[in-house]
Amino acid sequence: YCEKKFAYHRLFDKVLYSFEIGSLKPARRPFEVILKRLGSKPKECMFIDDDVTNLNTAEELGLKTIQFMTATQLKKELTLFSIDIE
Repeated sequence: YCEKKFAYHRLFDKVLYSFEIGSLKPARRPFEVILKRLGSKPKECMFIDDDVTNLNTAEELGLKTIQFMTATQLKKELTLFSIDIE
């Protein structure tokens, strides 16, 4: 559904959803499983969400985070991480 409605997934190397692993945010488990599947360290990953509770868990684990509010705001904040989506 998300990939059909929103085209953001094409902007990233990998997009994973917590429901795919049978655990829901803001629990730590989905973040830990996804990091393991990616073979990545938290500091190498970016988590984008509109819910502050979910962002807090990601930050506690060491992930970079952006709170999504609008597409324009997200694009602007991604450039702060040297991610150009134009």
